Amino acid sequence: MRPAIFLFRILAVATAAFVFALSPVLAQQATTGQTSDTGTSSTPPPEIRPVRTDSPRDTLRTFLRLRDSLETALLDYRAERSTQGAEHISLLLAQFRALVDLSQVAKSSRSEI
Repeated sequence: MRPAIFLFRILAVATAAFVFALSPVLAQQATTGQTSDTGTSSTPPPEIRPVRTDSPRDTLRTFLRLRDSLETALLDYRAERSTQGAEHISLLLAQFRALVDLSQVAKSSRSEI
């Protein structure tokens, strides 16, 4: 029973992050064509690590790593909104989606599931 609750909480966090990443600030930047970072952040771009699904152990390690990275990225983005931060969140969410096997789900329903 506990693993199901744990996974539900993680999926809830990922869903909230996805909604959070689609904030009105990003929508405004997309409509104005603004692509450069407006902040004066001097932080280097985040390290991009591959999604490992070679074994159940690798999949779980990747899931936990992505969970920690997403939590950190969301807190950083909340403290200082930047295009780079939003892109990093978007990348992490795409990596989360790569961990989930949706091959049995219709393509039209995958984003909802």
